[in-house]
Parts: sequence; C-alpha cells; structure tokens
Amino acid sequence: MASETTVKESETTVSDVDTTEQDGDGLSPPSDAFTGWFASSTLRLGLVLVGFFLLLAALGQLSGVDILGLTAELLGTDVGRWLLVAVVALALISVAVHGFTGRSD
Repeated sequence: MASETTVKESETTVSDVDTTEQDGDGLSPPSDAFTGWFASSTLRLGLVLVGFFLLLAALGQLSGVDILGLTAELLGTDVGRWLLVAVVALALISVAVHGFTGRSD
C-alpha cells in the first residue's frame, strides 16, 4: 500500500504543469489588449502627422507662402530635427496618457 501512495504522488497531471513558461527568449507574447492599444495609438499618431502636414499645405496655398517648403527646410537643420523629435515624443505621451486613463482594468 505504501508503494501505491508513492506512485500516486509522483504522477503529474496536465493541470499540475506550469503552462506560463516562455519560448526560451525570456519574453512573453504581448496581450491582445496591448496590441490593440498600440495599433490604435500608432494609427492616431499617423493621422495626426498627416493632418498636420495637410494643414500646412492648405495654409500655404491660402496665404501664398510655401509654408510646407519652409517647414521642410527647417526640418533639414539639426534644430528642426530635434523639434520634430520633441513633437513626436509629446504626441506619444499624449496618446499613452489618453490610452491608459481610458482603461477600466
């Protein structure tokens, strides 16, 4: 009877095995909620950038000044590139804050 007890204790079932083991790279796959949030945030950021450049083009046509060309020249400088990085960073922060405050987790 003692041998039966040790055999039963050493058996493992599928429910006893830890199924949270990763694929060996140490990273778990992103959740569907995060993937959806990231996709919608990227889409929003892209739409903001396209809308901004369309606004510049329209204002340039309205005023007769090549505002889009001046913006392109500005972005060609070192200061202009860092300003663009700063604007994109602010947009990412804004989207992230909006995305996290809208969650009901």
